Amino acid sequence: VRMLIFLILIAVGAFLFCLLFQTHSLSRRMKRIKTTRKWLLAVINWVEDFAHHTESIRQKPGEWLLQFGLSVLIWAIFPLKLVLLIFSYTTSIPVLVLVGTTFLSYFAGMIPLLPGGLGTFEATMSGILTAYGLVINQAVAITIVFRFITFWFVLILSLLLLGGDRIILFTQRRSGDALRL
Repeated sequence: VRMLIFLILIAVGAFLFCLLFQTHSLSRRMKRIKTTRKWLLAVINWVEDFAHHTESIRQKPGEWLLQFGLSVLIWAIFPLKLVLLIFSYTTSIPVLVLVGTTFLSYFAGMIPLLPGGLGTFEATMSGILTAYGLVINQAVAITIVFRFITFWFVLILSLLLLGGDRIILFTQRRSGDALRL
C-alpha cells in the first residue's frame, strides 16, 4: 500500500511539474486537437489560459519562488492554528497527527457533498480528534472554532468588505450623478 501511494505521489508530482513547467508545449499540442466535444474544448481553453498565466509569471524573475514560498507559508498556518487550539485542551496528540488531521479534513471537505465541504470537513476533523482521545464535545468545539477562524471569519469579512466597497461605489456614483444635474 505504501509503495502504491508513493507511486501515485510521484505520478501526481510529475504531472504537476509538466503542467507548471511545460505548459507552452502542452498548449501547442492541445491546439492541434480537432474536436467538437464541449468538455474537451473547455480543457483546451483552460490549458491555453493556464499557459498564458504561467508565461506571464515566468517573465518575472523569482516570482515562482515567491509564490511557492507564500503558498507553503499559508498552508503551514492552517495546522498551526489547530495545534494552538488543541494544546489548550491536551498535549498528548502529536503535532504530526494534528498536521495530518488538518490536511485530511480539508481533503475530505473537497468531496462535493455540500458547498465549502460543510459537514464533511467537520465530521472528519471531529472524528479524527475523537479517535486520538479527545472527548466528543471538545473535538466538536475545537472543530467549530477552527472552521470559524479559517473559513467563516474570512468569508464574513470578505462579504463585509465587498458590501462596503459596493456601498461606497454606489454613493460616489449617486453623488457624481447629482453633481452633473
